[in-house]
Amino acid sequence: MINAIRKKSFFSQDQVIFILTAEEHEHQLRLDQFLAFHFKTTSRQKIKEKIKKSEVIIKGRTPPHRPSTKVHFQDEVTVTTHNLEQDETQLEVIHEDQDILIVNKPPQMIVHPTGKHLFNCVTSILEKQRGHPIHSIHRIDQETSGLLILGKNPQGSTHYSLIFENRNIKKCYFFIAHKYKKLNFPLKADQNLAADQELRKRLFVRAYPNGKTGKTALTEFHCLMENEKFLAGLAFPHTGRQHQIRAHAYHHGFPLVGDKIYRHDQSLFDRYKSNQLTNQDHQELILNRHALHAYALYSNDFKTHSKYFLAPLTEDLQSFVEKEFQMINLNEKIKEIILHQWSIS
Repeated sequence: MINAIRKKSFFSQDQVIFILTAEEHEHQLRLDQFLAFHFKTTSRQKIKEKIKKSEVIIKGRTPPHRPSTKVHFQDEVTVTTHNLEQDETQLEVIHEDQDILIVNKPPQMIVHPTGKHLFNCVTSILEKQRGHPIHSIHRIDQETSGLLILGKNPQGSTHYSLIFENRNIKKCYFFIAHKYKKLNFPLKADQNLAADQELRKRLFVRAYPNGKTGKTALTEFHCLMENEKFLAGLAFPHTGRQHQIRAHAYHHGFPLVGDKIYRHDQSLFDRYKSNQLTNQDHQELILNRHALHAYALYSNDFKTHSKYFLAPLTEDLQSFVEKEFQMINLNEKIKEIILHQWSIS
């Protein structure tokens, strides 16, 4: 979605042209960062490709630009895109049979249409490509990437929905978090969770250690690697509460990188929603989404040959790991740990 107040758009039969004007708080932002916060459902890699192909032009400067090119206050940035580009998105299919599709959902894409997001959604893209209804069985947050099961018919959808409702499924998420203090892993977070009735208009889920408020929740955290500033690991949620992993991680002092809600500076989320993030905000967030990836699913109730499925890390998380931890073959290590944790041979 794009902030409609600060852009102009021109439509033709085969393309759409957006003209964005940089505001004062966006002065000196990298061009790829500037575009990422205006086109929230477009991947960073796609943004870089558009810049390289001169589909992004800063008025008064000779293209092609670089992703690291600085945007200045009141710069006019023209972005050219194709009319059906979002509908041509090819979702990575991990598994397909007569009942279900399992896809590796990219970050910044919602599962099914809502009032604010009508087109660039998993179900709408698949329905247009395949020509039949696609049913949402469970959800993951817009910014969260990873495994998503979708139904191809009512019977299959009902079967797999019951698996989730009855908690007959095991889930594993990969996360990257800020390291503010020494922690002992594995760590079991068993605080009850409840939506805050005042803060962030119920978007914020608070952890209550006394067990008297909210619904029971349990998340098991394992650390894979750490340095002075960050830690990366696996989260095994035993319940399925809203924002469970993010809320538990924040409560225990290791908020996720890129999380705009669960952080010490509660005002950042307000600036994000009003598209008023500062240069300092961008630097503190590091990533343009929270670093959470639905990596694995397992259930004996799957009507499939394999009872477990894995989704390799997305490019942004893999790049972060390689840069901060110098770890290249992380997917093999994660797979080994998950299979051992679930006693899968």
